[in-house]
Amino acid sequence: MEKPSCLSILLVLLTALASCNSWNGNPSQGTQTGVQIAVAIQKPQKDALTNIREVEVRASVTGASKIDKVELTYQGGASGIITLLPQQNLWKGELPPTLPSGKYTLKAKAYVGTSTKESEEVSFTYDKDSPRVEFLSPGSGSLLRGVVTVRVQATDNVGVARVQLLDGGTLLGESTSGVNGVFTFDVDTRRLEDGDRTWRAVGSDRSGDFAEATLAVRVDNTAPVVRWFNPVNGAVVGGVVTLVAEATDGVDGSLPVTYKANGQVLADADANEAGFQWDTR
Repeated sequence: MEKPSCLSILLVLLTALASCNSWNGNPSQGTQTGVQIAVAIQKPQKDALTNIREVEVRASVTGASKIDKVELTYQGGASGIITLLPQQNLWKGELPPTLPSGKYTLKAKAYVGTSTKESEEVSFTYDKDSPRVEFLSPGSGSLLRGVVTVRVQATDNVGVARVQLLDGGTLLGESTSGVNGVFTFDVDTRRLEDGDRTWRAVGSDRSGDFAEATLAVRVDNTAPVVRWFNPVNGAVVGGVVTLVAEATDGVDGSLPVTYKANGQVLADADANEAGFQWDTR
């Protein structure tokens, strides 16, 4: 019987060694000789706080022509697996729209023939809950003039990042710090046109969600215009005199007129007569 040569023995040892090296200790991952897979989650990033459901995984392979499939497993307030679609070396997809807010763990898995490779886990916080925003003062329909203080309450489950106060498209103020959820703004209404205005308070949280509240106010920084018609300036009067004057305002239109003599409010001597009757006696 012919004895095996040294060369035959060496080939057997090398084959056994190669088989040992191809076993990576993870029974869930099959291997093909010479196939090397790299897979990593790119989006969201580790420990991210986001309101975006988009996910991106980078996967590549050597020793084979292509990646066959990439799946993403998510676990947290809801759990499941989604299959990603390829875009060059990136595989993209979206987590379900019904996903509740909360903390999640992601893991991607790439398939090449019988070989698979799992990524490292990525933990992140998903937040789709908008802040709560409301005006505390002034009240709806308030008449404003000069500098007024506006108070807005904004709260959120992950924290309010910013509150903006706007008049139409004009920014009146912005604050990133509130006291017990109350954000305060001092607004000089003299910089605004007189009339009815709609103010908006827009609050955004640290994940990018936002909400707004509206407030209807009236701004009036212009004094009314008063015109005398009777009696004329410098006239000498006596007895009962009909006083006629007109007061108008750019915001309120025609205004009621109060008549005074030497600082004292006058009473209408005859309410049944047209105009205001002043009894000079």
